[in-house]
Amino acid sequence: MPIFENEMINQTIEIDAPAAEVFALLKDIDNWSSWVRGVSKSYAISSGDWRVGYKIAFRTNMAPLTLAPLTIQEYEEGRVMEWGVRTPVFTMGHRFELTDLGSGRCRLLQREYSHGLLGYLTKPANGLIFKFDSAWAEDLLAYFGAKSRAA
Repeated sequence: MPIFENEMINQTIEIDAPAAEVFALLKDIDNWSSWVRGVSKSYAISSGDWRVGYKIAFRTNMAPLTLAPLTIQEYEEGRVMEWGVRTPVFTMGHRFELTDLGSGRCRLLQREYSHGLLGYLTKPANGLIFKFDSAWAEDLLAYFGAKSRAA
């Protein structure tokens, strides 16, 4: 575990939808605000297909500022997307990892973390970030008409 690690959420849910369908919804950044109650505006900064290095931005209802630019740090179509900020003294990331369970179901791991010398300073926001991320998962489940089940 990196020094000064701070984990805001590490949550797994099961969704009544195929992984590819859930991943497509997560990539549809222009429409996040139509189904994620905590997002008021979201958009791509980069053009073209999502990939490592692609840049996105979004505004939440919990802070009066736009989170931008956030860079895609890891990307595997249909399975993994992680965005965040990396500097020599601070890393913060938000990761979605999907596993297809067959029969039109998938498992989603959602993890948000920070680490590094300045990463520990995000600890006071843990409760707010946990609430935002948990609501995102609830909204995702509601979108697909499922009930939350911890895996």
